[in-house]
Amino acid sequence: MIPTTRPEERLSDLRSLLGLFVLLEALGFLFGALLHAGIEIPIGGGMYLEQVVPATIVESVCALVLAVGAVALISHHRLAFEATLVAHLIAIAGTILGIVAITAGRGEHNLPNDIFHRVVLVAMVAVVVLLWTPVGRRAMRRDDTERRAGHSSGNGRQRR
Repeated sequence: MIPTTRPEERLSDLRSLLGLFVLLEALGFLFGALLHAGIEIPIGGGMYLEQVVPATIVESVCALVLAVGAVALISHHRLAFEATLVAHLIAIAGTILGIVAITAGRGEHNLPNDIFHRVVLVAMVAVVVLLWTPVGRRAMRRDDTERRAGHSSGNGRQRR
């Protein structure tokens, strides 16, 4: 027999899964910031990019704001929707800035760097679209609704 879950549980699972996905985005930007800082990452003979301080700063900011959004999602914070949306808008702007800079010849133009920027841009736009769908909005608001319904009316007993 296949176990069934209530819609509320699936929404909570979606929120946690989205939090892990956003955390992976943040780690991708952290990885990029380290590479742009001139730190060689010992993967398969070593990965490195030319040292580009502006790219290091922008990718560090993107990693930080996305990490905040991920923590808000995973911890089911009441402002998870807002934190995740703002983080993605900042990171999308930073990624577009990176693509423009690379295209203008102000950064290292190589296949892994180009692929990262385009793939993460598509992923972040997909998250923003998901946040604005009815399912995404319900997943973000679920805990607030439950808290309001579970608060006492002042006499010390919870409503059922």
